[in-house]
Amino acid sequence: MAVIYGHPSRYLNANKTISKYGALAYLIYFTIIIGIVIWRLSIASFSLPAVFAITLVFGPLLLVTDSLMRKEESLMYKFRSGIVGEMLIGDELKKLDANYTVFEDVHVPGKKENIDFVVVGPTGIHAIEVKNHHGTVGFNGDELTLNQKSFEKDFLRQAMREATSLHDHLMGSGISSAFVIPIIVFSHRFAIVRFGIQPIKNVRVIQYRWLIKMITSEPRSYPDQRIVDIVKATYTKAI
Repeated sequence: MAVIYGHPSRYLNANKTISKYGALAYLIYFTIIIGIVIWRLSIASFSLPAVFAITLVFGPLLLVTDSLMRKEESLMYKFRSGIVGEMLIGDELKKLDANYTVFEDVHVPGKKENIDFVVVGPTGIHAIEVKNHHGTVGFNGDELTLNQKSFEKDFLRQAMREATSLHDHLMGSGISSAFVIPIIVFSHRFAIVRFGIQPIKNVRVIQYRWLIKMITSEPRSYPDQRIVDIVKATYTKAI
């Protein structure tokens, strides 16, 4: 089994918790407003003018609160889905043999973004970005699409940026050959990805079932063993 370092994404865990309590706060606020409306209506004996006035005052407030609560719930489920996706990929990477070292949630010093997984082994250095979307993943000539619609951000650019930042950090740390292979892996079992081994704008885009095969099928390059120590040190230098 591969040597594993790191832990699930701190970013996803932190934001899931924030969204969870945010949704709870809006729910409490929503309940309080409903209580006030019922109380005011009971005082006004449910007369038509009173109902109209109270609806006019509290109606928009209820709608806004409900919208905000649903948004926080949506974010909470999104971050939870991201955590589940990363856990699945972490379990998948454990299938690599002991010649590989896997780092989870790597923060390159001086950069705000994290790299979900970095794999160092006899087939090179791989920077892996995990996505847990489901549907048909395509390419429109410029960026990846999901069911023929653009994603919320340019994942190809994100993956390349993360790989480049790791490459630059390794080169700055004295590694003469630090080519980093960027990979986007879709962890959802209902994600349809049909690019094969052909890179898309220099990024490999695959479904999780092909991850191990892709990593182990790369040409043997045997990167400098100091890379493991350098990446390991990023855990104490993270922003």
